Amino acid sequence: MANYAQAGNIDRLYGDEFPMLEAAEHDPDIAGACLLGKDVALLANESTRLALKKILEESYDALALEMVKSIRMMEDASERVETRLRNFVAGIDMR
Repeated sequence: MANYAQAGNIDRLYGDEFPMLEAAEHDPDIAGACLLGKDVALLANESTRLALKKILEESYDALALEMVKSIRMMEDASERVETRLRNFVAGIDMR
């Protein structure tokens, strides 16, 4: 999620998905999390998408806590995780 923009998606963010980049205040890492959510939703069938949303809703806090652990040495780890995760979930709803 943190590297989706750099994983071959920068051109998309500066092209067709530029409004997403603008909404993320031109931060490709944040926009990349949203784009990942959108791509996941487009690839998943409806029942899978709904199951994923349910899992995210029920386990959001635990997931965020685990994600923070992986970057805990960063000064703003909690904020980074929360922003990326929130944008990932928003991307799922964009499909």
